[in-house]
Amino acid sequence: MKNILFFSCLFAFSLGLNSAAPTQLQQTRAEIKKTMGLVPSFFDAYPQQALPGAWDEMKGILLNTQTAIPNKYKELIGLAVSAQIPCSYCVYFHTQFATLNGATEEQRKEAIAISALVRHWSTIANGNQLNYDQFIQQVDGILNYTQNPDKKVVDVQGQSPLYQEISMTLGQVPSFMQVFPKSGLQGAWDVMKTIELSNQTSIEPKYKDLIGLGVSAQVPCEYCVYFHTASAKANGATEQEIQEAVAVGALTRHWSTVLNGAQTDMAQFRQEVKKVIKHVSKK
Repeated sequence: MKNILFFSCLFAFSLGLNSAAPTQLQQTRAEIKKTMGLVPSFFDAYPQQALPGAWDEMKGILLNTQTAIPNKYKELIGLAVSAQIPCSYCVYFHTQFATLNGATEEQRKEAIAISALVRHWSTIANGNQLNYDQFIQQVDGILNYTQNPDKKVVDVQGQSPLYQEISMTLGQVPSFMQVFPKSGLQGAWDVMKTIELSNQTSIEPKYKDLIGLGVSAQVPCEYCVYFHTASAKANGATEQEIQEAVAVGALTRHWSTVLNGAQTDMAQFRQEVKKVIKHVSKK
């Protein structure tokens, strides 16, 4: 008798959960429609019982105007991550929303280039199996050198002109450059110094590092994660900004997986994004 009563209560409880779920889902879908002007079809490709949580995460991080990282830079992180997954859906989405949030064409180009640089040097570091502890010491030494206005003179005697320039800029020739083919190092160095190391870019150094971190975290590359985390902090990034950059990288990967796994129709996706942009712009 006790067993019958127990299972009856359990059954009644499960019915209560099931009856409450549609109400929560309906509320979520209504909120999505109010925010975006429609419920995009890619939300239908997501398990509906998990949609309320997924939506709360998206609006709490990516759509939230009160985060430590301004929305423009969150979108540039999303674009950079999308570009090297690569995910055509996410590239289109984050390009449109980065533009909506004030990103210029030059800033979009730089974000994509930073993403390419992360992948580039991640490949070199991992492919050559660099000693991780030595890499950390070198990064710490580079940051200490570049952040110190009273730089000590580096002994470059006997070095090639290119190695001399790298040493004078970074305080050393790090191992990931030493293993790079010398025939291509000049070009690789020129790209690095004009984009990643330059203070004359349209994206300021802190946000370039946060973009680099978002990309590094989901490659994943432990060398690059350490470098961009340390460099971002050296350039003034807070712990909250570090966490948000990583979270944006995770969200971009998350929805890229859903969109591609569901084989979402690209033409329909683009039309829906255009409608969302139009709806949000009116607000």
